[in-house]
Amino acid sequence: MAITETADDSTLAIGISCGVVSKQNRQKTSEDAVAWVQLFFSFSGRLRRSSWWASTTLLLAAFITLSLALDSQLGRIASLLLLLPFGWMAMALAVKRLHDGGRSVWQLLWLLLPVFGPLLIAFRLTCLRGTVGENQYGEDPYIVHRDYLQVNIHTKGPA
Repeated sequence: MAITETADDSTLAIGISCGVVSKQNRQKTSEDAVAWVQLFFSFSGRLRRSSWWASTTLLLAAFITLSLALDSQLGRIASLLLLLPFGWMAMALAVKRLHDGGRSVWQLLWLLLPVFGPLLIAFRLTCLRGTVGENQYGEDPYIVHRDYLQVNIHTKGPA
């Protein structure tokens, strides 16, 4: 194991035979954790269809797995306790998906109409593309971070 540190503390690395852990990697991990929390618990922002499908599939798989495990160990009542947190996460995903199409959270009131309402919401969540470009809910998630070859050059003005 080797520890390297420079005077400005910009590169602190611990070398291990299986890889290198750096401050940048730790920062990236914490940023990823924050992104996951925002994805499932925040009602602001926009979400692409593909991201919505992946997140919803992951959420449904986790719900089914935990529900079956709790049901077999503690009974049906314990598995019902999962409805509140998983319902919140599903609503957050649905709201972000609606935001991508420029629609507000009030569109979810369509769910109160039997048959037609859920079909309409399901169509809007799964089939319609979001608005192109920025809307009142944020930047287009399809375009954000798309230009990975962009180089930002900061030059100092005359001294």
